[in-house]
Amino acid sequence: SLGIGGVELNDPYWYDYTPSQLKRLTADAGLSIVAYTAFIDLAVQPTDRQRALDQFSAMAERTVEMGSPRIYVIPVIVKPGFSLEEQRAWLIENLQRASERAVSMGLTVIS
Repeated sequence: SLGIGGVELNDPYWYDYTPSQLKRLTADAGLSIVAYTAFIDLAVQPTDRQRALDQFSAMAERTVEMGSPRIYVIPVIVKPGFSLEEQRAWLIENLQRASERAVSMGLTVIS
């Protein structure tokens, strides 16, 4: 026994497994999924907001289906041609909106 009770899963390694497969794999090992990590660029301008929030919602639904109470979001890809202040403002706005969606699903967002 490793002496641990839970694991964090990173979407790029597990994207081709269904939530039920992941839940079963971890349960068979005596582990819970304590967080699911997803790379979702939320530092996007308002014209791209809906796409980013839809991507977040899909990952949040996946996280809920596997029984994890937390989604860990890696939210930023720095974009040339826009100031960091501008991108930071977009990130804050979009992360707030994503967090509202997460709360309605019973999830905690870690970022």
